[in-house]
Amino acid sequence: MLAVVTIASLCSAQRSVSQKPTAELDNNFSVRLTLQTEKQSYSVGDPVRITAFLENISQDKFFYIGRDLSSLLSEMPYHFIYLSIKDSKGKLVAIGRSSASILETKETIAEKRARSYVQLQPGAIYGLREDYQLPLSPETYSLKAVYQELEALSWQANELRSLKILIWGTPLESNTVKIRITATPAGQSRVKKP
Repeated sequence: MLAVVTIASLCSAQRSVSQKPTAELDNNFSVRLTLQTEKQSYSVGDPVRITAFLENISQDKFFYIGRDLSSLLSEMPYHFIYLSIKDSKGKLVAIGRSSASILETKETIAEKRARSYVQLQPGAIYGLREDYQLPLSPETYSLKAVYQELEALSWQANELRSLKILIWGTPLESNTVKIRITATPAGQSRVKKP
């Protein structure tokens, strides 16, 4: 199951703010990447529901972020959030992922922005939620996500200056989430009672 978490204001009060144009990608940490799981314990083979979202934590800054955040296991050519999993010894777990290459187009910056980006207002979130069948054995794992912008990094400075709102270009690391995979259904004992 895949669900895109739509932009939703986390603040009840409306703000009146203005944004000055800039010639660069923003490098201040006004956007946060958060990773969540539905539970802390799963049985082997159970789907793990994971939510990852970008949140604008600034009081008065607007940003564009990648629109297509389709899967934590796909590295898209323009921008993506990808998942890494480490076992209890700190070793990366192979979980399989797909990737694609950038397709060069003759689009203007305005057309690229309209196709590939959404505006993240102060207090807003945008991300995805999906159930994953992860190939994990019984053990405790650490999950972390990274948001990466690629498309706008290749744009010329004069193209970036034409934008009135910044494109978020700084890679972001999420918080770490620990999950435990058990051999038996979560919450059930391995010993049968008479």
